[in-house]
Amino acid sequence: MPWALLLLLTFAMPAGAKPKLAGMAAGDAAFEQSCRVNFARFESGIARDRQANGVVYDKESRLVSRHARFDKITDEDNARFIPMALKANAGEKTEAELFYFSENAVLKELNDKVVADKDLVTALTNLRKDLEHFYLHQDPELKIHLAGQYSDFKTLQIGLNTKDPRVVARLDEKIGIINKKYSDYLSSVAEKRVWREKGSGLAKDSTSWFHAGVGASPDEAALAARDSRYQTLTEKGPRLRSFAEAQSGLDASGRFADRYRTWVAKRFSGVEGMLTDAGTGRYVLSAEAIEAMKKATPLEPTAAGYAESVRAVLKKRFGADISFKEAEALKKYMDLADRFSPPLLMDKRVVIDMSQPAAAVISADFKGQNARNLEETLKALARTEKAPLPNRVKEVRRGEGLATAKL
Repeated sequence: MPWALLLLLTFAMPAGAKPKLAGMAAGDAAFEQSCRVNFARFESGIARDRQANGVVYDKESRLVSRHARFDKITDEDNARFIPMALKANAGEKTEAELFYFSENAVLKELNDKVVADKDLVTALTNLRKDLEHFYLHQDPELKIHLAGQYSDFKTLQIGLNTKDPRVVARLDEKIGIINKKYSDYLSSVAEKRVWREKGSGLAKDSTSWFHAGVGASPDEAALAARDSRYQTLTEKGPRLRSFAEAQSGLDASGRFADRYRTWVAKRFSGVEGMLTDAGTGRYVLSAEAIEAMKKATPLEPTAAGYAESVRAVLKKRFGADISFKEAEALKKYMDLADRFSPPLLMDKRVVIDMSQPAAAVISADFKGQNARNLEETLKALARTEKAPLPNRVKEVRRGEGLATAKL
């Protein structure tokens, strides 16, 4: 509105209208004062929160903002690493003679129970990967041998063009330093949180969250890292585990899995849908049976509670009557086989920003894929009974490829 017209209308108004304009100004002033008071209360609340929670309030918020992403290893790095990894997993010669594999061993438990904040767990995982990347790359004796690197949502892997024991020793030394740095930092972040009270097993102590291994292939290194979970912790946390060190324990796990498979094939031979042929006349649990057991929801988080829930789902799905001991044996069979499940290899991870309302999002859940993957692992182990461990590892990876092809 032109100013001349505004002035004309103002002076043309009745005298009683002028106090309204003054009242509006007074109302604006009161509103501004109210904002000042409320903001002062807000600042006071933050100050009280910081005084009460100190490091927690500030460090956790900074941690999430600074480590929402890990970009030291790029999609291009992953794309170069994966062909080399697949060749090494198949037993073919590559430029890398040794592979290093590190993973968050308790990611699901941290997300679901211990930390219960996926953004914070992502940041905690990325922080650890930042530390690993820094200490492994700042050492000239390690960096000079770097043949490739890879990262996904829970793992960090590198390929080295030497298997010199001195290089492995340096890796082990660095792992001790990384464990200490990471745990010391988290002890300050978590001093007011109840992670220890919520956690059990490896998840109880942040020193035990990440485990690392080395081997002639990424799959061998991954198995070594998993075997590290069952070793006694040192004062510096879990030490680097080699596939050679893990081999006897993995061999034993494979033999136990073979015995359980023999029992499963005999016990459930008459139960329609529970078994599938591994291709050698040896039968293993079907993906349908695995999926049913994985979805068993115990009323109590105990072994007995799980066994009861497995009994119920197998009765409902297959009409199979099993005992508590048989339910526990089925779980043991799957747990043993799961130790051999190969890790994922993905060239990139796409993060969708759900905060953008204009974005159209299509979400697909490939139902039962984890069960199909484990079924192929069971089949691979059945096909390689009594074979040397490295051969079994290669066959398991081939089985994973079959499951992916079916998808």
